[in-house]
Amino acid sequence: MLPVKNKPKRVLVVGGSNLDREIYLEQLCSWGMDACATTCFQEAHKVTEIASKLGSPVELIIIDQDRTSAELETLISDVRKTFSADILPILAIGPNRFIRTEIASFAGEVSSKLLKPCAPSKLEDEVLKLLKVSAEMLDYVNQRGSSKASDFNLDVLIAEDNEVNQIVFKQILLDLGVEFKIANNGQEAVELWKKFKPAVVLMDVSMPVMNGHEATREIRRLEQDGDYRTPICAITAHALRGDKEDCIAAGMDDYISKPVSPDVMINKVKAMLPGHHELSTRSKAKNAA
Repeated sequence: MLPVKNKPKRVLVVGGSNLDREIYLEQLCSWGMDACATTCFQEAHKVTEIASKLGSPVELIIIDQDRTSAELETLISDVRKTFSADILPILAIGPNRFIRTEIASFAGEVSSKLLKPCAPSKLEDEVLKLLKVSAEMLDYVNQRGSSKASDFNLDVLIAEDNEVNQIVFKQILLDLGVEFKIANNGQEAVELWKKFKPAVVLMDVSMPVMNGHEATREIRRLEQDGDYRTPICAITAHALRGDKEDCIAAGMDDYISKPVSPDVMINKVKAMLPGHHELSTRSKAKNAA
């Protein structure tokens, strides 16, 4: 696999909401990639053509869409007339119905597919696979590269008001061997976030004083003056599509449904920790062995 360092990979994001595109660009740029986004499928095709003529071709297209359309079909068809899947892979991201059924009509033209909501770790793994680059060689910047593990006064902040769940989560994180603190409500979570600058936040959605959505929005507002975007994972008792979308819209990056499985929580924490974090580095090295 080739390194990204000193030669940023060029990625084009097409479609999705304003929030979706903002998150994609932030994640891609944090991995040291040269990324841009557009809402227009026709414009996306022009970008790929112009970039190729200028000698800086797009190396991956990420399409965020929830239904097929004439514009989408035209984009994929036009791209494939000029670029093979080996030269310019296409990653389609969307809800289950679109990915499982409608996108199937593009078999052989779309290189890979992911279901929404998409965890940052899954997106990273898929992007690296399609670009044929090594995770160990990523030139992390922004939220991953601007901070060192030692910059964090806390590994994990948990916002959970239920005492029984607090005990369960505490035991899981003790076994994982990370530094953590527990907030009893959303407002306390915001205050602890400001004080300790955690690497990851596990945020219960239903809490008194300030709920998880409100606390996340406040953290995102406060982050505007900084250079690190804290990964926030929702903990929700609901598994309905609308609830998941509400979490993502509030600024959360991923979610866990209750009752929480220890393995699921451990994997989420490992996946959301910054790439240079000691635990994340050990985990990637173990998986590569």
